[in-house]
Amino acid sequence: IGKSLKPSCLKNTKGVPVNYNANKKAWRTGTIFSEWLLKLDKAMKQKKRKIALLVDNCAAHKQQPVLKNVEIFFFPSNCTSILQPLDMGIIKCLKGYYRTSLVERIIDNLERKLANPHCVDLKQACEMIAFSWRRVKPEAIRNCWRKAGFVPEDGNDSSDPEYDMDMEPLSTALSTYSERVGEHMPPAEEYLSVDDEVVVFPELTDENILEEFQSNKREGEEIEEDEEEEELIINRQTLTPAEAIASCEALQNFLSTVPSIPESHLVNLDAIRSLCVSLNIQKKVKQTTISDFFKKC
Repeated sequence: IGKSLKPSCLKNTKGVPVNYNANKKAWRTGTIFSEWLLKLDKAMKQKKRKIALLVDNCAAHKQQPVLKNVEIFFFPSNCTSILQPLDMGIIKCLKGYYRTSLVERIIDNLERKLANPHCVDLKQACEMIAFSWRRVKPEAIRNCWRKAGFVPEDGNDSSDPEYDMDMEPLSTALSTYSERVGEHMPPAEEYLSVDDEVVVFPELTDENILEEFQSNKREGEEIEEDEEEEELIINRQTLTPAEAIASCEALQNFLSTVPSIPESHLVNLDAIRSLCVSLNIQKKVKQTTISDFFKKC
Protein backbone atom coordinates (compact mmCIF):
# COMPACT_ATOMS: atom_id res chain seq x y z
CA ILE A 1 0.00 0.00 0.00
CA GLY A 2 1.55 3.27 -1.13
CA LYS A 3 0.59 6.93 -1.41
CA SER A 4 0.29 7.12 -5.18
CA LEU A 5 -2.06 4.93 -7.18
CA LYS A 6 -0.07 5.44 -10.38
CA PRO A 7 3.51 6.34 -9.46
CA SER A 8 5.92 7.33 -12.21
CA CYS A 9 7.93 4.14 -11.82
CA LEU A 10 4.92 2.10 -13.00
CA LYS A 11 4.37 4.04 -16.22
CA ASN A 12 4.69 1.89 -19.35
CA THR A 13 4.62 -1.29 -17.24
CA LYS A 14 2.02 -4.01 -16.72
CA GLY A 15 2.01 -3.41 -12.98
CA VAL A 16 3.72 -5.20 -10.10
CA PRO A 17 3.73 -8.86 -8.96
CA VAL A 18 1.79 -8.09 -5.77
CA ASN A 19 -1.65 -6.71 -4.88
CA TYR A 20 -1.09 -2.96 -4.80
CA ASN A 21 -3.36 -0.16 -3.62
CA ALA A 22 -2.90 3.42 -2.42
CA ASN A 23 -4.28 6.18 -0.26
CA LYS A 24 -2.90 9.51 0.92
CA LYS A 25 -1.47 8.04 4.16
CA ALA A 26 -0.45 4.60 2.83
CA TRP A 27 -2.70 3.00 5.45
CA ARG A 28 -4.42 -0.36 5.39
CA THR A 29 -8.07 0.66 5.52
CA GLY A 30 -11.30 -1.26 5.87
CA THR A 31 -12.11 -0.61 2.23
CA ILE A 32 -8.79 -2.00 1.00
CA PHE A 33 -9.18 -5.06 3.23
CA SER A 34 -12.73 -5.65 1.95
CA GLU A 35 -11.58 -5.44 -1.66
CA TRP A 36 -8.81 -7.94 -0.93
CA LEU A 37 -11.30 -10.29 0.76
CA LEU A 38 -13.55 -10.21 -2.31
CA LYS A 39 -10.60 -11.09 -4.56
CA LEU A 40 -9.64 -13.95 -2.25
CA ASP A 41 -13.23 -15.20 -2.13
CA LYS A 42 -13.44 -15.14 -5.94
CA ALA A 43 -10.15 -17.03 -6.24
CA MET A 44 -11.34 -19.71 -3.80
CA LYS A 45 -14.61 -20.05 -5.72
CA GLN A 46 -12.71 -20.61 -8.97
CA LYS A 47 -10.61 -23.28 -7.25
CA LYS A 48 -13.74 -24.82 -5.70
CA ARG A 49 -12.30 -24.44 -2.22
CA LYS A 50 -13.67 -23.16 1.07
CA ILE A 51 -11.21 -21.80 3.62
CA ALA A 52 -11.06 -20.33 7.12
CA LEU A 53 -9.19 -17.03 7.43
CA LEU A 54 -7.72 -16.09 10.82
CA VAL A 55 -7.31 -12.35 11.36
CA ASP A 56 -6.57 -10.02 14.27
CA ASN A 57 -8.88 -7.37 15.66
CA CYS A 58 -7.29 -4.26 14.16
CA ALA A 59 -9.64 -1.48 13.06
CA ALA A 60 -9.02 -2.13 9.36
CA HIS A 61 -10.45 -5.66 9.68
CA LYS A 62 -13.84 -4.68 11.04
CA GLN A 63 -15.43 -3.99 7.66
CA GLN A 64 -16.44 -7.26 6.00
CA PRO A 65 -18.25 -7.92 2.72
CA VAL A 66 -20.51 -10.92 2.13
CA LEU A 67 -18.30 -13.93 1.39
CA LYS A 68 -19.24 -17.39 0.13
CA ASN A 69 -16.01 -19.37 0.13
CA VAL A 70 -14.09 -17.62 2.93
CA GLU A 71 -15.13 -17.71 6.58
CA ILE A 72 -13.40 -15.26 8.92
CA PHE A 73 -12.39 -16.05 12.50
CA PHE A 74 -10.96 -13.36 14.79
CA PHE A 75 -8.17 -13.91 17.28
CA PRO A 76 -8.97 -12.97 20.89
CA SER A 77 -7.88 -9.47 21.86
CA ASN A 78 -4.20 -9.02 22.83
CA CYS A 79 -3.31 -12.58 21.79
CA THR A 80 -1.98 -11.99 18.29
CA SER A 81 1.69 -12.27 19.27
CA ILE A 82 1.19 -15.75 20.78
CA LEU A 83 -1.49 -17.21 18.50
CA GLN A 84 -0.95 -15.81 15.02
CA PRO A 85 1.30 -18.03 12.86
CA LEU A 86 2.52 -14.97 10.92
CA ASP A 87 4.01 -13.63 14.15
CA MET A 88 5.69 -16.95 14.91
CA GLY A 89 8.32 -16.32 12.22
CA ILE A 90 6.67 -16.05 8.79
CA ILE A 91 6.82 -12.25 8.77
CA LYS A 92 10.37 -12.40 10.10
CA CYS A 93 11.43 -14.68 7.24
CA LEU A 94 9.82 -12.44 4.63
CA LYS A 95 11.38 -9.29 6.08
CA GLY A 96 14.74 -11.02 6.39
CA TYR A 97 14.84 -12.01 2.73
CA TYR A 98 13.50 -8.62 1.62
CA ARG A 99 15.94 -6.54 3.62
CA THR A 100 18.86 -8.70 2.55
CA SER A 101 17.87 -7.99 -1.08
CA LEU A 102 17.46 -4.30 -0.25
CA VAL A 103 20.91 -3.89 1.30
CA GLU A 104 22.52 -5.94 -1.47
CA ARG A 105 20.82 -3.74 -4.09
CA ILE A 106 22.12 -0.58 -2.40
CA ILE A 107 25.64 -2.04 -2.28
CA ASP A 108 25.37 -2.84 -5.99
CA ASN A 109 24.17 0.71 -6.68
CA LEU A 110 27.20 2.03 -4.79
CA GLU A 111 29.52 -0.18 -6.84
CA ARG A 112 27.90 1.08 -10.04
CA LYS A 113 28.35 4.66 -8.77
CA LEU A 114 24.74 5.67 -9.33
CA ALA A 115 23.84 9.27 -8.55
CA ASN A 116 21.56 8.27 -5.67
CA PRO A 117 22.48 4.70 -4.70
CA HIS A 118 20.07 4.54 -1.77
CA CYS A 119 17.03 5.10 -3.98
CA VAL A 120 14.66 2.15 -4.37
CA ASP A 121 11.39 2.94 -6.09
CA LEU A 122 8.02 1.27 -5.58
CA LYS A 123 8.34 -1.07 -8.57
CA GLN A 124 11.70 -2.39 -7.37
CA ALA A 125 10.39 -2.77 -3.80
CA CYS A 126 7.34 -4.75 -4.95
CA GLU A 127 9.50 -7.00 -7.11
CA MET A 128 11.82 -7.69 -4.17
CA ILE A 129 8.85 -8.42 -1.90
CA ALA A 130 7.42 -10.94 -4.38
CA PHE A 131 10.83 -12.58 -4.82
CA SER A 132 11.33 -12.69 -1.03
CA TRP A 133 7.94 -14.34 -0.47
CA ARG A 134 8.80 -17.08 -2.97
CA ARG A 135 11.93 -17.77 -0.92
CA VAL A 136 9.99 -18.42 2.30
CA LYS A 137 10.14 -22.19 2.63
CA PRO A 138 7.00 -24.31 3.13
CA GLU A 139 8.55 -25.93 6.20
CA ALA A 140 8.98 -22.48 7.74
CA ILE A 141 5.25 -21.83 7.34
CA ARG A 142 4.32 -25.29 8.68
CA ASN A 143 6.52 -24.87 11.73
CA CYS A 144 5.08 -21.44 12.49
CA TRP A 145 1.59 -22.95 12.51
CA ARG A 146 2.94 -25.65 14.80
CA LYS A 147 4.47 -23.07 17.15
CA ALA A 148 1.11 -21.28 17.34
CA GLY A 149 -0.54 -24.53 18.39
CA PHE A 150 -2.74 -25.07 15.33
CA VAL A 151 -0.89 -28.16 14.12
CA PRO A 152 -0.40 -31.07 16.54
CA GLU A 153 3.07 -32.47 17.03
CA ASP A 154 3.73 -35.49 14.85
CA GLY A 155 6.42 -37.92 15.87
CA ASN A 156 6.89 -38.90 12.23
CA ASP A 157 7.50 -35.30 11.12
CA SER A 158 11.15 -34.98 10.11
CA SER A 159 11.08 -31.18 9.67
CA ASP A 160 12.93 -28.94 12.11
CA PRO A 161 10.48 -28.01 14.89
CA GLU A 162 12.44 -24.83 15.61
CA TYR A 163 12.92 -23.58 12.06
CA ASP A 164 14.05 -19.94 12.11
CA MET A 165 15.32 -17.31 9.72
CA ASP A 166 19.00 -17.63 8.78
CA MET A 167 20.44 -14.24 9.72
CA GLU A 168 23.89 -14.80 8.21
CA PRO A 169 23.14 -13.39 4.70
CA LEU A 170 21.63 -10.22 6.18
CA SER A 171 24.47 -9.85 8.68
CA THR A 172 26.99 -10.22 5.85
CA ALA A 173 25.18 -7.63 3.72
CA LEU A 174 25.02 -5.14 6.61
CA SER A 175 28.70 -5.67 7.37
CA THR A 176 29.64 -5.15 3.72
CA TYR A 177 27.57 -1.97 3.59
CA SER A 178 29.21 -0.66 6.77
CA GLU A 179 32.66 -1.22 5.29
CA ARG A 180 31.64 0.36 1.99
CA VAL A 181 30.25 3.63 3.39
CA GLY A 182 32.05 3.79 6.73
CA GLU A 183 28.88 3.84 8.80
CA HIS A 184 27.91 1.60 11.69
CA MET A 185 24.86 -0.58 11.04
CA PRO A 186 22.77 -2.30 13.73
CA PRO A 187 22.80 -6.09 14.20
CA ALA A 188 20.54 -8.03 11.85
CA GLU A 189 17.90 -8.78 14.52
CA GLU A 190 17.66 -5.11 15.46
CA TYR A 191 17.54 -4.04 11.81
CA LEU A 192 14.58 -6.38 11.21
CA SER A 193 12.58 -4.97 14.11
CA VAL A 194 13.27 -1.27 13.51
CA ASP A 195 9.76 -0.63 12.14
CA ASP A 196 7.76 -2.98 14.37
CA GLU A 197 5.90 -0.09 16.02
CA VAL A 198 5.05 1.81 12.82
CA VAL A 199 1.30 2.47 12.55
CA VAL A 200 -0.06 0.97 9.31
CA PHE A 201 -3.80 1.41 9.83
CA PRO A 202 -5.98 4.21 11.25
CA GLU A 203 -7.68 3.95 14.61
CA LEU A 204 -11.43 3.54 14.50
CA THR A 205 -12.38 7.16 15.25
CA ASP A 206 -15.22 9.25 13.83
CA GLU A 207 -12.68 11.45 12.04
CA ASN A 208 -10.93 8.52 10.35
CA ILE A 209 -14.24 6.86 9.40
CA LEU A 210 -15.41 10.12 7.78
CA GLU A 211 -12.09 10.55 5.98
CA GLU A 212 -12.25 7.03 4.53
CA PHE A 213 -15.87 7.55 3.48
CA GLN A 214 -14.93 10.75 1.65
CA SER A 215 -12.01 8.97 -0.02
CA ASN A 216 -14.37 6.24 -1.24
CA LYS A 217 -16.64 8.89 -2.76
CA ARG A 218 -13.66 10.10 -4.78
CA GLU A 219 -12.98 6.59 -6.09
CA GLY A 220 -11.02 6.69 -9.32
CA GLU A 221 -9.51 10.08 -8.49
CA GLU A 222 -5.79 10.13 -9.18
CA ILE A 223 -3.67 10.39 -6.06
CA GLU A 224 -0.88 12.85 -6.75
CA GLU A 225 2.63 11.63 -6.26
CA ASP A 226 4.80 13.53 -3.81
CA GLU A 227 7.66 15.51 -5.31
CA GLU A 228 10.08 13.69 -3.01
CA GLU A 229 8.90 10.33 -4.35
CA GLU A 230 9.29 11.64 -7.89
CA GLU A 231 12.91 12.51 -7.17
CA LEU A 232 13.61 9.04 -5.73
CA ILE A 233 12.75 7.27 -8.98
CA ILE A 234 15.78 5.80 -10.69
CA ASN A 235 15.81 6.45 -14.41
CA ARG A 236 15.67 3.20 -16.33
CA GLN A 237 16.77 2.51 -19.86
CA THR A 238 14.00 0.96 -21.93
CA LEU A 239 15.38 -1.88 -24.01
CA THR A 240 14.23 -2.93 -27.44
CA PRO A 241 13.51 -6.65 -27.94
CA ALA A 242 16.81 -7.01 -29.82
CA GLU A 243 18.72 -5.39 -26.95
CA ALA A 244 16.90 -7.64 -24.48
CA ILE A 245 18.00 -10.70 -26.48
CA ALA A 246 21.60 -9.49 -26.39
CA SER A 247 21.31 -8.95 -22.63
CA CYS A 248 19.98 -12.50 -22.13
CA GLU A 249 22.83 -13.94 -24.19
CA ALA A 250 25.38 -11.91 -22.23
CA LEU A 251 23.87 -13.21 -18.98
CA GLN A 252 23.91 -16.79 -20.31
CA ASN A 253 27.60 -16.41 -21.19
CA PHE A 254 28.34 -15.06 -17.72
CA LEU A 255 26.47 -17.84 -15.91
CA SER A 256 28.28 -20.47 -17.96
CA THR A 257 31.47 -19.43 -16.16
CA VAL A 258 29.93 -19.63 -12.67
CA PRO A 259 30.10 -23.04 -10.94
CA SER A 260 27.10 -24.75 -9.34
CA ILE A 261 24.37 -22.70 -11.03
CA PRO A 262 21.01 -24.54 -10.60
CA GLU A 263 19.77 -25.90 -13.92
CA SER A 264 16.34 -24.37 -13.26
CA HIS A 265 17.89 -20.88 -13.45
CA LEU A 266 19.41 -21.63 -16.83
CA VAL A 267 16.13 -23.08 -18.11
CA ASN A 268 14.23 -20.00 -16.97
CA LEU A 269 16.75 -17.67 -18.59
CA ASP A 270 16.52 -19.60 -21.85
CA ALA A 271 12.72 -19.30 -21.71
CA ILE A 272 13.03 -15.53 -21.24
CA ARG A 273 15.39 -15.31 -24.21
CA SER A 274 12.91 -17.27 -26.35
CA LEU A 275 10.16 -14.88 -25.31
CA CYS A 276 12.29 -11.89 -26.33
CA VAL A 277 12.99 -13.51 -29.70
CA SER A 278 9.24 -13.97 -30.27
CA LEU A 279 8.56 -10.35 -29.34
CA ASN A 280 11.29 -9.20 -31.71
CA ILE A 281 9.78 -11.20 -34.58
CA GLN A 282 6.29 -9.87 -33.85
CA LYS A 283 7.61 -6.33 -33.89
CA LYS A 284 9.14 -6.77 -37.32
CA VAL A 285 6.10 -8.41 -38.88
CA LYS A 286 3.98 -5.68 -40.43
CA GLN A 287 0.28 -6.37 -40.24
CA THR A 288 -1.51 -6.13 -43.57
CA THR A 289 -4.37 -3.65 -43.69
CA ILE A 290 -7.07 -3.07 -46.29
CA SER A 291 -5.29 0.08 -47.47
CA ASP A 292 -2.29 -2.01 -48.54
CA PHE A 293 -4.37 -3.39 -51.42
CA PHE A 294 -4.86 0.08 -52.88
CA LYS A 295 -1.51 1.27 -54.13
CA LYS A 296 -1.09 4.82 -55.28
CA CYS A 297 -0.18 5.28 -58.93
